[in-house]
This record gives sequence, structure tokens and C-alpha cells, in this order.
Amino acid sequence: MAESMAITASTLSEYIGPFVFDTKQLRSVLKTHLPSYREYDPKTWPLISAISISSSGEDYDGLKPLPWKVAYTTDIAKKYLENYGSTRKRTTSVRKGVAMHLLHRYFPANFNEFGTLKAEPGMSIREYNAWVRDVIGAGGSDGSAKKRKVAAPRSAVTPKPQSTTAGERRESFATDSMAESTWSDSPVPVLSTLRSTVSADTAFREIMEMLAGRPAEFGSEADLHAQLYQTQVELSEQTRRAELAESKVRQLEKQLRERETEMRHVKQEADAANGRMFEVWAGMRYLDAERREESDVQEDGDHAPCAETEKKQ
Repeated sequence: MAESMAITASTLSEYIGPFVFDTKQLRSVLKTHLPSYREYDPKTWPLISAISISSSGEDYDGLKPLPWKVAYTTDIAKKYLENYGSTRKRTTSVRKGVAMHLLHRYFPANFNEFGTLKAEPGMSIREYNAWVRDVIGAGGSDGSAKKRKVAAPRSAVTPKPQSTTAGERRESFATDSMAESTWSDSPVPVLSTLRSTVSADTAFREIMEMLAGRPAEFGSEADLHAQLYQTQVELSEQTRRAELAESKVRQLEKQLRERETEMRHVKQEADAANGRMFEVWAGMRYLDAERREESDVQEDGDHAPCAETEKKQ
């Protein structure tokens, strides 16, 4: 029995307006052009097509990471998946005790809870309710993520000596950061360091360790996960570029080996041709010598009778 749908391709309105590849900028643009748009309610999301993206002045080839909090036509989502396939098996912790597949977390209208591309954009009622519950949490039915303020413990402002171990650095970060009364929407400082790491999994583990070590919850958790997702996407793109570069190097090495083999064959053929030319030249010299010898013998034969006649006379 087919599930009842909360969102279908026909209920999503195709977006016609300015498009940018930055999620926050696109969100601001959508709020201006679509008054009903709510970033945490997929029912209000516009449907972005190739025509929508072309308004940015370029056709989407799958190389750039897509902004989230919108729905995409299947052809766009497929191109994205082809270039960022490394995210297929990744999951993210939405909040304490709740994990979700990355693709479903950020593109629920295009990928199901297992990260599989849907035949067409949409969400069932069950899927929609589960996504809203898990992403927004209790008290978030208004479609917006509520930010929670955290009071700073008095002991938090005490200066701490510079740590040397990874564990001490995490402890120092967790304590000193509590001196702020709120967490802003800007990325957590450690993310600038995490962007330079090789593995997105390592970045994820370090952030989760810091979250587990904090004595109280903090606000803007959705923004933190958004930054983590962006880091993972950028690392995936860097990995893809590295793989393309390695593939190009292997291709060039293969071409070089083929050229070297070809040059060896050409040299062998040239040596063989030189040998044949020498044989022909030697044969011609031999035939020329034989002709000269026959000519000399014939001349001697012609003059011999004349010599005998002169002697008799």
C-alpha cells in the first residue's frame, strides 16, 4: 500500500528568481521573494530546476555543492550525487540520541532516510513528520530552530595555561568558550582547523567529543551541523579533485609508457631497415664488382689474337 504523501513534485512550486550557491545567501533571497518560505518546513520549500540555476549565469554540472533547505529536480540531485557520492554512507547526529543520513538531513525531498535518490522529489507524511521531529525537536513546530542561551559559570573566566595535549585543548576550549553568554550563528572557531583535515569523519568525531564534554546544551546546534556538513562537502570535493588528478597522472604515465614502447618499436624497425639497406648496398657493390671483372676479362679476350698475329709477323 502506497504511503500518503505530504509533499509531491506537483505540490512544490518551481522557483523562478535569483539563485546563488551559498545556502545563507539563498535563504535570504528566498525569504524576500517567497514570503511563505520557512527554512525548516519542507512543505514551503521551492523546487529548484536547471532553469532556476541557470539564472546564476551557469549551467549546473554537479561540481559545486548545492545549497540546502530547498528541493531539487531529480536531474540536479542526480548530478550532485555523481560528484559527491562519498556522502552516500555518511550519517550525522542531529541532536543528542538522534542520527540521520547526511543526504536525507539536508535534502529530504530528494533522498530518503537511507540516502537513496528518490525517483521524484517529495516526502511521505510519515517521512515528513519524522524529519521535522528529529531536526527541529520538541517545541519547534513553528518551523524555526529555537536558540538556547547558556549562562556562563563564574569559574569559566579564570585564565588557563596553554594546553599541549589534544584532550587538554578540548577541555580548555569547552571551559573558556562558556564565558560567552550565547553562541552566535558564526562557525565555531575550531571548524577553521577542521577544514584543513583530511578526513571528514575525524572532524565529526572531534566536534561530537566537544559536544559530549560540555556541561550544558548550547544554541545554534543546527548551524553547527550545517558547518560540519559544508566541511564534509568541501572535503569530498577536494577528494574528488585529488582522485581526478591521480587519474590524470596515471593516464599520462600510461601514455608515456605507450610512447616509450612505440619508440622502441620504431627504433627496432629503423635498425632493421638500416640492416636491409646495408645488405642491398653490399649486394649492389658485389654485382658492380662482378660486372667490372667480366668487362675486364672480355677486353683481355678481344686483344689476345691481335698480339699473336703481331708476333708471327
